Amino acid sequence: MLIQVEGPARSTETAKCFLQLTAHVVGGGTAVTCLTGFRGQPGPYALVRLTGTITFHLPHRLLRYRVLIVDRFAADGKHATQRVSGKGISGGGTFVESPPGTVRASDLIYGVP
Repeated sequence: MLIQVEGPARSTETAKCFLQLTAHVVGGGTAVTCLTGFRGQPGPYALVRLTGTITFHLPHRLLRYRVLIVDRFAADGKHATQRVSGKGISGGGTFVESPPGTVRASDLIYGVP
């Protein structure tokens, strides 16, 4: 099954997530990414590695995965490509982050069982 996430994401902090991003799933539902660890920081030509979970709240299913996320930023430090991997999930796409921690746009596709 393919899950497409697009548009901006709402950013919050929680007790267990230094950054929690909530975004729209095409066809209904939300994707909640809880980031718990990172190496690197957004910026021109930056590479950022993040760990955490992605939970998909779909109309008739709830799916949760532990993930490794690798973000590669372009020269402007705002546009980036993302690759996601974990047991039972893979995917990625593009997003715009400005300022750091604020996702203004995204087009991500995840493959799950």
